[in-house]
Amino acid sequence: MSGSECLASRRAVIRGKAAATSYMVGVSPASSKGLGLEYVDFKEYEPWDDVKHVDWRLSARSIDPSGDCKLMVKVYRAERKVRVAFVADLSSSMRFGDKLATQSYVVSLLSTIAAHLEDEVYLVLMRGSKCEVFSKVTPVTLPYILTSKICRGETRGRADLGKAARVVSRLGRCAVMLSTDYAHNPNDYGVFIDTVHAAGGEVAVYLVYDKWEVKKPVEAAVTLIGLEDEVSVYGDLEEIYGLINKHVKDVRARLRVKRATFMELGGLRYAGEASWPIISCFLRVREKVY
Repeated sequence: MSGSECLASRRAVIRGKAAATSYMVGVSPASSKGLGLEYVDFKEYEPWDDVKHVDWRLSARSIDPSGDCKLMVKVYRAERKVRVAFVADLSSSMRFGDKLATQSYVVSLLSTIAAHLEDEVYLVLMRGSKCEVFSKVTPVTLPYILTSKICRGETRGRADLGKAARVVSRLGRCAVMLSTDYAHNPNDYGVFIDTVHAAGGEVAVYLVYDKWEVKKPVEAAVTLIGLEDEVSVYGDLEEIYGLINKHVKDVRARLRVKRATFMELGGLRYAGEASWPIISCFLRVREKVY
């Protein structure tokens, strides 16, 4: 693993935490949802209440017997904690481009939100034929566990979605955040989703890719070497990328058939611009197991 990839992943973690924080304070799309809080009622303002919870429109319509307006504040209750499993792909194919950094950003972004919601968090790392599980991880430390594995060069082999699904299913009912790429048989995504559903859980799939994996760079005949199996494929780029794009379409079709919540993230820059949609996917899936 190169030092630049390690540094990029660490920087992505910092960016993810900062982006998540911006959605938890101040004016943001998340403020309308009330991260971690659920509105239940109104009451009259008391000196110890937080002024930011004052409902000014209702207050303007609330008149006390003396004819003065009463300040009314919203009453919230804390949401229930949810069990969340982050499944991260550390197979060889994730080493292409900035896919590892993009995955680190997503995990950092969502684990920071999970920490705010006080969720019970698990981390499952898919590495070769193994699935390494970190149980009840402190959410703020989760992305650092991921990047430490990246910086040690522990990205190798193929990822086994079927095995990862069986591991996650043993955790019981939980919201599963799967970050991976297109390097799987389309049916494997369906197997993963079905296995999680059978255990009472729900899945959000974040498909990370580099644009040069799906976009033809030049007009030429070349040899492509797979990172996972080191199999060489020689041929015209038009034909090769035609097969690649067919595979991508098959993956999308399989996810749609399963009515899966999924996003395609074409690099770190795109993920940074799509922070709120990434969070929205997390919240939608989390709400289903709430």
